[in-house]
Amino acid sequence: MSRVLTVSDRRELEETVDQYVAERGYKLKTDDGTEAWLVAKGMGSFWWHLLFLFLTAGFGNVAYAAYVRWHADSVKIEVSPQSNTKTKTDGGPNVPLSELPDEGGVEVERSWG
Repeated sequence: MSRVLTVSDRRELEETVDQYVAERGYKLKTDDGTEAWLVAKGMGSFWWHLLFLFLTAGFGNVAYAAYVRWHADSVKIEVSPQSNTKTKTDGGPNVPLSELPDEGGVEVERSWG
């Protein structure tokens, strides 16, 4: 099973990844800053392994382990494309970075003194 979760920013991505790894036992496969892939780790139920070990002389046990590994739950967590905005502190609306005017350089006179 595979699913995609969308978060608003990098900080929330890191928090969600930490939650999946620490609390749910997932393993981080990749993280490139804008998206992360996680996979549920584990080899399946101990009791199923034990049953297949005795009933199939070990072959079923190996097949069950492979099945569990290939069908493990995977989660892709990505940062939303709409999160590419600059938050204004004056209470006005957020503006996409691509729509901001080029402010150019500002010359500042410094006196050391």
